[in-house]
Amino acid sequence: MTDDVLVEVRSFYSPEQSKPAQNEFMFLYRVRITNKGDRTVRLLQRKWEIESASGGKEIAQGPGVIGTQPFLEPGQSFEYTSAVPIRGRVARRSGAAVVGRMSGVYVMRVEEDESGKGSSDPFEVRIAPFYLLLKDNEEN
Repeated sequence: MTDDVLVEVRSFYSPEQSKPAQNEFMFLYRVRITNKGDRTVRLLQRKWEIESASGGKEIAQGPGVIGTQPFLEPGQSFEYTSAVPIRGRVARRSGAAVVGRMSGVYVMRVEEDESGKGSSDPFEVRIAPFYLLLKDNEEN
């Protein structure tokens, strides 16, 4: 949790959108952002670092998430689902079939109202690394 903002992420392998024989894998990830503070915050930008198990790296960044820059009032959560394609080989680590890893940052700021008046300087909320894993029966 950073500055009273909690980010929780779960990833899911999407076999119907993947081509394991060509080392192409699709993952969905569900994000829940919760404002644990006592002031309204707004998500302005995102930056994801995406690493494949075979060493490839990409950056995905831009304004907001899924086309919106949500406001979160105290105690409020915002959830969304997105997808990430990963190209590369599967690696075995601690018995798990790992395809990749993601981590990131949201740039947010405290908002006094939706007009932006009285807003704070932007601050970063770190998104802890999470792995993109296959289940054993889905590995080629």
